[in-house]
Amino acid sequence: MMQFKILIIEDEPLIALQIKNFLSRKGFDVVGCCESFFEAYDLFTVHRPEIIISDIGLGDDESGIDIIDKLRKSGNFEVLFLTSFTDQNTLKKAFATKPFYYITKPFKEIDLYTAVMLCISKLQESHVHNDWHYDPTTRTLKCRNEVVFLTRQEQELFHLCYRNLGRFVPLEVVENVLWSDKYVSDSTRRGLIHRLGKKLSKEIFVYSSAYGCRLTL
Repeated sequence: MMQFKILIIEDEPLIALQIKNFLSRKGFDVVGCCESFFEAYDLFTVHRPEIIISDIGLGDDESGIDIIDKLRKSGNFEVLFLTSFTDQNTLKKAFATKPFYYITKPFKEIDLYTAVMLCISKLQESHVHNDWHYDPTTRTLKCRNEVVFLTRQEQELFHLCYRNLGRFVPLEVVENVLWSDKYVSDSTRRGLIHRLGKKLSKEIFVYSSAYGCRLTL
């Protein structure tokens, strides 16, 4: 599993320690705990965590919502709010920061674990997809800014899938577009799909004998 860094913003030391110890035991990389914006900013700029678990009501009248808003100006990350506040006004302000998850206190460790795992799954998917870039005008495919060489037929198949992004392209459609009225054997068709698949990541290119080919970028 790809490792992502986690920062905890919590003003109750025992709860902060409980969260940190639990996540550490599960193998997550917790970069630190803090309870104010200045502490959070210092830890954030040093470690650049991808996930922040934050309480909302903090000491000295600070708000986890405000801290998240300020940190957003310094980088991108996912937010899991962990709080006892459930009133509509607080929820509205919290959701305006586009958190990934909202867990109410008292919380169960399994709920926290599930939320973190779902968040990591989303980050992994985004990380894979962000490695790839396709220019449909020039039909140039890049992975980590390096051009991926495709043969003419591989390029045609990729472009066809790109035009139907996120949907399966039936094999009959692949045959009609790439070979028109010419006869094509199953082995030729499968060979082309296999060669293209080897040049791509299985996370973005899927082949199913029943449904066809699907591309997600």
